[in-house]
Amino acid sequence: MDVISSDPAAGTAGREGPGKTYDAFISYAHAGDEGFSAALQRGLQHLAKPWNRRRAMEVFRDETSLSASSGLEPSIWRALDASRWLVLLASPEAARSDWVSEEITHWVSTKGADHLLVVVTEGTWAWDKSSGDLSAASTAAGRALRGVFTTEPKYVNMTWARHNADLTLRNANFRDQVATLAAAIREVSKEDIEGEDVKQQRRTRRIVRDVIAALTMLVLVASSLAIWANVERLQAIHELKVALSGQLISNSELIGNTNPVLSKLLSIAAWRLNPSSSEARYAILSAAALTGLAVLSGSGGSANSVAFSPDGKILASGNSDGTVGLWDVATRQQAGSILTGRVSPVESVAFSPDGKILASAIGGTLGAGTVRLWDVATRQQIGSPLTGGSGGVSSVAFSPDGKILASGTGDGTVRLWDVATHQQIGSPLPAGSGGVGSVTFSPDGKILAGGSTLGNNEGIVQLWDVATHQQIGRALPGSSGDVRSVAFSPDGKTFASGNDDGTVRLWDVATHQQIGSPLNGSGGVVYSVAFSPDGKTLASATGVTGLSALGVATVRLWDVDSQQQLGSPLTGLAGAVYSVTFSPDGKTFASGNADGTVRLWDVATSRQQIGSPLAGPVGPVHSVAFSPDGKTLASGNADGTERLWDVATRQQIGSPLAGPLPGLLGQPSGDAVRVPGSGGIVTSVAFSPDGKTLASAGGTVQLRDLASGRIIGNLDTGLGDAESVAFSPDGKILATGNYDGTVRLWDVATQQQIGSPLGSSPYGIESVAFSPDGKILAGGNGDGTVRLWDVATRQLIGSPLASSLEGFASVAFSPDGKFLASGNGDGTVALWDVATRQQIGRLTGSAGAVNSVAFSPNSETLASGTNDDTVVLWDVATRQQIGSPLTGPAGPVRAVESVAFSPDGKVLASGNEDGTVRFWDISYLAETVPNRCASAGRSLTRVEWTHNVQGLGYQEVCP
Repeated sequence: MDVISSDPAAGTAGREGPGKTYDAFISYAHAGDEGFSAALQRGLQHLAKPWNRRRAMEVFRDETSLSASSGLEPSIWRALDASRWLVLLASPEAARSDWVSEEITHWVSTKGADHLLVVVTEGTWAWDKSSGDLSAASTAAGRALRGVFTTEPKYVNMTWARHNADLTLRNANFRDQVATLAAAIREVSKEDIEGEDVKQQRRTRRIVRDVIAALTMLVLVASSLAIWANVERLQAIHELKVALSGQLISNSELIGNTNPVLSKLLSIAAWRLNPSSSEARYAILSAAALTGLAVLSGSGGSANSVAFSPDGKILASGNSDGTVGLWDVATRQQAGSILTGRVSPVESVAFSPDGKILASAIGGTLGAGTVRLWDVATRQQIGSPLTGGSGGVSSVAFSPDGKILASGTGDGTVRLWDVATHQQIGSPLPAGSGGVGSVTFSPDGKILAGGSTLGNNEGIVQLWDVATHQQIGRALPGSSGDVRSVAFSPDGKTFASGNDDGTVRLWDVATHQQIGSPLNGSGGVVYSVAFSPDGKTLASATGVTGLSALGVATVRLWDVDSQQQLGSPLTGLAGAVYSVTFSPDGKTFASGNADGTVRLWDVATSRQQIGSPLAGPVGPVHSVAFSPDGKTLASGNADGTERLWDVATRQQIGSPLAGPLPGLLGQPSGDAVRVPGSGGIVTSVAFSPDGKTLASAGGTVQLRDLASGRIIGNLDTGLGDAESVAFSPDGKILATGNYDGTVRLWDVATQQQIGSPLGSSPYGIESVAFSPDGKILAGGNGDGTVRLWDVATRQLIGSPLASSLEGFASVAFSPDGKFLASGNGDGTVALWDVATRQQIGRLTGSAGAVNSVAFSPNSETLASGTNDDTVVLWDVATRQQIGSPLTGPAGPVRAVESVAFSPDGKVLASGNEDGTVRFWDISYLAETVPNRCASAGRSLTRVEWTHNVQGLGYQEVCP
C-alpha cells in the first residue's frame, strides 16, 4: 500500500554549491537488499527523465556512488549531509546492521525525521498507538528508529519486490511505487510525476522522429544531388536505418506485455534494419522470452470464462457485460458479431464436442437460472433459453457425446438438459446450499463432478453417476470457502479442484482420495483449473495477490506427476484471472481476465521446465555436465554417487555409481569394490572431450570408463582434497581445483601429476576451467579472486582478478575464448575480457550467491545458478537479463548448485540443493529469425510498418 504524501509546493533542490548534492541517499543492508537497492536507484533516476539529462534525480548508493579511492566513512557522511532525503530500506537485516543504524542516527541528529522515507523490503512494520512508537514486533525496525517518530510514520510496503527479478519500470507495480517515492523526494504530486514521465517519453519519441525526419531529408537530398558521392548517400541511408532500428527497439519494449506478437515483429524489423546491433539482437531475445502470444480486447467488462472450439480455430469468451465474444485464433481478430443476450454477466461458456453449438451461462439476478444455446455458424440463438433454478448459472458443460448439458446454479443445484429437446432431464441434483461454482463431465461421460459450497462456507466436491443421477460416495472436502473450479484429467483417473483458500487439490477418481498435499503458492482465490490435452500439465488461474487491492494476479503451470510448479507464475495482469483453458493441440492456453482482456500464452515458453525433475540423489546435486553428444547427463551428488541420465527419456541409466573415495588422509588407488553411495561427496563431474571418460572429484579424483562402467583410475591429491575437475580441450590433461588452495595438472594417459601444484592460497579452489584453445587455465578461489595460469609455462598470468569481496568464484570461459565469467558470493557475475584481463561488466540482480556459471555454445548467452533457487539467463553482448528467471517449485528457497548447457544450446540443466536435476527448455534462444517469424505467425503489415517506420518504403520483415 502506497501511503506517502508530500507537499507539492516545495520544488526540487538544485545542484549549486562547490560540492555534489543528492536528492536522496539510500540506506540499506548489503546482505539482503543489494539487488533491490540497485533496481530502486535505477528506477528513481530514470522515471520522468528528461531526454537531455542522464538522470531524473541524483540518488546516492554507496555501491555505485563511491569511487575506488574514496575513504568509506568520510564519503558516506559527506553524502548524507549533501542529501535532501534519506530512503531507508527497512528489513530485519537492516535492523541488525550497525552501519545502517549509524546512518539513521547521523541523519536524525542533523536533519530530523521529516525527510526520512521508509521502504519495507522484508519483515514486519507496525505502530503501537498506546506507546506512540514502533511496536516491539516490528522486525524491520532497529533500535535507531525507536523514539524517532512523534506520529505514526508513512511508508511504502515493497516486500513483494525483494526477490522479484522483474524490477524495471516496465513492471506496473514497481513503476507505481517508484512514482510514489519519486513524488515525495521531488516534492510534487504523484500525478505530476506520472504526467511528467509520459510527457518526457513523448518528447523523446518526438525528438527521435525529428532526427529521423532530418535523416530522411538527408537521404532525399543525397539522392537528388548528383554531386554527392554514392558513398555519402549510402551512409545517410545507413544512419537512417540505425535510427529507425533504435526506435523499433523502443517500441518493441513498450508493447511487450500488451501486444507480444507485434513486439516480436518490431524486434525482428529492428534487426533487419541493423543486423550488427547487439541491442536489436537483445530485443529479439527479450521478445522471444515473452510468454504471451496475444492480448484480445473487446469486452466492456471482465472476461469471466474462455473456451476453445474443438478444432482450436475459435476462442469464445463470456463477459460480465452480458456478451459472448468469438475470436479467430489464427488472426487474433474478432470472428463475426458479438453474441448478446441479457445485460446480466455471462459466467461460463462451452462448445459442444462437434463445435456447432456454444452454450452460455447467465449469472446475476436478472439472468437467474438461464442458459442460452447459440449456433456457431450463424451466430443466432437456438430456441428459447433453458431456465430453471435461481441465483444465476455459474457453470455449463457438455457431455462428451454432446447430448447432455449440465448447469450449476446459485441455488445449490445441478441440472441436466437434453440438448436436442431443450428439456430438463429428471430432477435437479442437490449440491452445496451456498451455490455451485463449477461442473464438468468425465472423459467417458459416465461421471459428473461439481464444486460447491455448504452453508457453513465449507467447499465440497461431489460426483454423480450420469445414468442414475445418484451421488457416488461421500462429498469430498474441498477447502474453506468456495470450490470455484473442477476439471478431469484426459484419462479420467484424476480430477482437480480450484479453491477459495488459494490451493489446488488433486483427487483419485477411483478411490476418492486426495493425491498428495494441496498445490499452493498463489495466495489468492483459485478461480479456474484446466488440464493440458496430454494430462501432464495443470494450469491454475488466481485472483489478486499481494499487499494492495491492485495486487498481482497470476496463472501457474504445474507438473501433474511431481506436483511441482513449472517455471515462474505468469503475471502482468491487472485484477483477477477468472478462467484458463488449453487449446486442443496443447501448444497454447488462454486466460480470461478481470481487466476485460483475453490473453493467449505460449505453453513452451510458459512451462520452461521440461517434464518432472529427475530425482534420486539423497541431498544436493553439486554438479551436472552434458556428454559431448548431448545424449547423456552426469550428476555429482552429496550422497557420494555419480548418476547418468538419458536426456531424451529423462530416465536414470543403470544404478547409481560409487563416487571417488574421500580424501584428507589419502586412499589407495586402483579398482576398489564399493557399494554405491560409499564415496565422499561428489562436488564436480566432467566428461572427456571424446565422451569416453567421466572424471569426478570428491576428495580424491576418479576416472571411469563409460563403455564398461569400470573405474580406470583414482588420482590421490593427498591432503588437498579435490573440489573441481576440468579436461583440457584435447583431453590430454585433467585439472583439479583443491581445498588446499592449489591447482594440480594430471596427464590423463599416465595418470601422473604434471610438475608441482600451481598456486598457493589459504582458500580452496572452487572451480577450474580451460580456455577453448587450452592455453589458459582459470581457477576460482574461495576468497573471491580468479587466477589465470599459462598452461605451457605453468606460470601465473598477472595478478589475481578481484571478482568479489564476499568470496566464492565459479568460472567459465565462453566457447569463442573472448570472455571469462566468474560467479560470486555477493550475488553478482563478473565478465572479463580474456585478452586484456579487464573487467567489462558486472551482472547484478540475484538475491543469493552465484554458485555456478555457464556459457551457451554460441557464446551469446550466460546462465547463472544462485542460492535463491533461480537460474538467470543473460545476454552477453548487452549484459542484460533475458526474460524472467527460471525458478524451482514454490516452497522453501533452495540453492541451484550447478548449471550446464546442452551442446545444441536448446536445453539447460540445473543441479539443485533439493536433490533434483531439472531440464529447462531454452530453445527459443537458439532459434533462427525464420523460426521466430514462424512463431509470430505473420509478418508486419504495411499499416504497422508505416506507423512504426517513417522514411523507408515497406520491407517484408518475415518473407
